[in-house]
Amino acid sequence: MAQLGRILVVLVAAASLGFAAFAASLASGGRNWMGDTQNSPLIDHFEFNSQTGEKTTYTATNRLTKESAASGTILPEVVNTAKQKLNQELSEKLQKTQADIDALKPRIPVVQSMRKEDEEALVAREAELLKNLDAVRSRILLATEEAARLGTEIEKVRGEGEERRAEVYRLKNQLELLRNDMFAAAQQKSALQDELLRLEQNLDRLQRRQVQLKQQLGEPYDDVAPAAANAGGKNTVGKLDR
Repeated sequence: MAQLGRILVVLVAAASLGFAAFAASLASGGRNWMGDTQNSPLIDHFEFNSQTGEKTTYTATNRLTKESAASGTILPEVVNTAKQKLNQELSEKLQKTQADIDALKPRIPVVQSMRKEDEEALVAREAELLKNLDAVRSRILLATEEAARLGTEIEKVRGEGEERRAEVYRLKNQLELLRNDMFAAAQQKSALQDELLRLEQNLDRLQRRQVQLKQQLGEPYDDVAPAAANAGGKNTVGKLDR
C-alpha cells in the first residue's frame, strides 16, 4: 500500500503540473485584444483609451467625429463593438458608393461617345501643336544662327575697335613725341636765334672796329667806293709790309 500511495502521489503531481501548463498556455496563447486596438484598421478610425479605478474602463472614440463608439469594463466587448461600428460605417459607404455607381451607369455610353469625340479633338490638337512646335523649332534654329552671326560680327567689330584703340594710343604716343620734338626744335630755334643775335652783335662790333681801324690807317671806309677802299687798303698794307 505504501508503494501504491507513492505512485498515486507521483501521478497526482504530474497531473497538477500538466493542468498548470495547460492553463498557462491558454492564458498566454489567447487573443491579444490590446494588440487589436493598436492595429489597422481600428487604430485608423478609433482612439482607444483606458481609465483605471475600482474597475478599469475602456472607451473607443471616433477620430473624425470625436463621438464615443463603445465603452465598458470588458476590453473584448469594446473592441467587438468598435469593429461592428466600423463594419456598419464601411457597409453604409459601400452602399452609397454602389448607389452612385448605379446612378452613373446610364451616363457611361454618353461619356464614352464624348470621350471618342474628345480623343479625336485631342489627336487633332496634338497634330496642330506638333506642327506649331516644328515651326517654333525652325524659328529657334534661325534665331540661333542669326545670334551666332551677330556674335561673329560683334567679335569682329570688337576686334576692330581694339585695333583702332591701339592705333589711337599709337598716334597719341607719336603726337606726344612730335610735340616733344617741336618743343625741342623751338628750344633749339630760340637758342639759334640767340646765337644769331650774338653773332650779329659781334659782327656789328667787328665792323665798327674795322671802321675804326680804317680810320686810324687813313683808308677810305665809305661803302660807296669799296673797291678803292680795298685798293687803298692793299697799298697801305704793302707800304706797311715794306
